[in-house]
Amino acid sequence: MRYRVTHETTYAYEELVSICHNELRLEPRETERQRNLGTALRIEPMPRATTAELDYFGNPTHFFTVEEPHQRMILVAQSELETTAPPAERPEPPAWEALRDRLRKDR
Repeated sequence: MRYRVTHETTYAYEELVSICHNELRLEPRETERQRNLGTALRIEPMPRATTAELDYFGNPTHFFTVEEPHQRMILVAQSELETTAPPAERPEPPAWEALRDRLRKDR
């Protein structure tokens, strides 16, 4: 199954902000059943510098700096994901003794 996911965050400051440093975790990570087909980040105002790396747990992380005065900042992440269903599992039915004991405890 394919999904298109959009996340938007808007910051509105009471005062003019001259510089800000930020860290984003808005890009979905790859898992056994989820594949990220692509993520596009839009940051307004445009950052001076941006770097991307994986954190200790394997999550995509983006760092950026905005060095122009601003009173509002908009972050938009758009991702396309492909997922697969988990394998169908047939749970083993509990032994009759376990059911008997559970019913006795419920009395």
